[in-house]
Amino acid sequence: MTLGRQMFQHGGGAHPQRLLSLIDGALVEQGGDGSLTVASQWGDVRVAEPGPAVRTLLDRMSLGPVCPDNVLPPEGPERDRERGELRRVLHELDGCVVHSLSDGKLGGPVLSVEPVAPRARFAPPLPTEPAPGLVVRVSRYAVVRTSGTRMLAESPLALHRVVLHRPEALRVIGALAAPVGPEELAEALDDVPPPVLWEVLAHLTAAGVAVRGRRGSEGGRPVLLEDTDARLAPWSPHDLLFHSRRRPGRDGRSLAAAARATRGHRPPPRRVPLPGAAAPAGGSAPPGPGRPLRAVDLGTLLSRALDQGAPGVLDAVPAVLGTERSLDFYVTVNRSRDVERGIYRYSPRGHDLWLVNSDEQDVRALLDCARVAGGGGPAPAVLITIAARMPAIPRSVEASPYATALLLTGALQERLRQAAQDMRLAASVLVTGDGETSARALRLDGIAEIPTGDVGAG
Repeated sequence: MTLGRQMFQHGGGAHPQRLLSLIDGALVEQGGDGSLTVASQWGDVRVAEPGPAVRTLLDRMSLGPVCPDNVLPPEGPERDRERGELRRVLHELDGCVVHSLSDGKLGGPVLSVEPVAPRARFAPPLPTEPAPGLVVRVSRYAVVRTSGTRMLAESPLALHRVVLHRPEALRVIGALAAPVGPEELAEALDDVPPPVLWEVLAHLTAAGVAVRGRRGSEGGRPVLLEDTDARLAPWSPHDLLFHSRRRPGRDGRSLAAAARATRGHRPPPRRVPLPGAAAPAGGSAPPGPGRPLRAVDLGTLLSRALDQGAPGVLDAVPAVLGTERSLDFYVTVNRSRDVERGIYRYSPRGHDLWLVNSDEQDVRALLDCARVAGGGGPAPAVLITIAARMPAIPRSVEASPYATALLLTGALQERLRQAAQDMRLAASVLVTGDGETSARALRLDGIAEIPTGDVGAG
């Protein structure tokens, strides 16, 4: 029997188990109608009419790691029905679930996989014979660090982080510096039981800390999907890690009061033309706090911010108006007299708005983030988010594409603030935001196009 085949068969005294628990701070609350609610930092998830297995599992998961099979009834139709319900509920709760791996001994978990964003989904592959030519390597963007008490492995591309509890997990990580196949890995770590080794690999790859690939033909270099992803070309590991952690969203924090786990339905295309720039306000009274903005106010604000004749420390306007534009404006309308509430992309060429997202939960999440970032006051009438198209950002020897994107964003934020001030609109440059919430609500992939800054007005 080959080492590769041994790796995918439990034996040799090792019986790995996949265990589940709830993230720190999650509570299971009993409703008066018999329902259960799992309350966490991502919001509340209600489980209507839970069966006995679901009740028992969630109760035990709130205390620590547990094997789901241990709460199921004996073999039979009832066990199959309860297992199906468990799977459905666990899928709904996936962003609140910690997945741990035990080697079947009493030394505690080998590792745990923790979600760091509400839409995290974790599905490690089941033990099977490895595909021919399979290789595995740690992601080029992953880092291994200590939290002070725990060893962590995380990647800015991943929605999970891995807690490395035991030396076996650290040794596997250390052996994945270059692409390696399962058989070579089993030979190098011959004191780690093959079933445990496979499960560690399955958890690391499913968490996004390690990546899969295939051997090159005729002895050529291995090919890994991460290395051929054109979206990653503008990114250095340091820049991508900084971007993912400089604002809440992918670090276990969220500014949104009710972070959404999935994307809402994409609305049909809708164009909202904006009137041309209005004359200066002159001696008119400044608008009061919370005043709804008219379409003409919004059109004037955007036109003045992109006026190429206006003074500025850095001419960032071509990044928005140029044929190869590298920055976009997204406008979340909260209060307006003649523009429906929703999230829009601004087209400077047509001076109009195009509806991107009308989902009320996404709109509310963005405005919650703006309210928190603004110090807890009322949400602005409109929130303007600047997004960078990373492949189109100009490259230079002086700065990385990401540094250039932030520099251009800062210049545009100042232009928007000055334009709002000239119009006697209340305006604030928000110093933080929720990167994950913004990317999801604006329909950005978070790599090729990313949110880089926000301005609230009105």
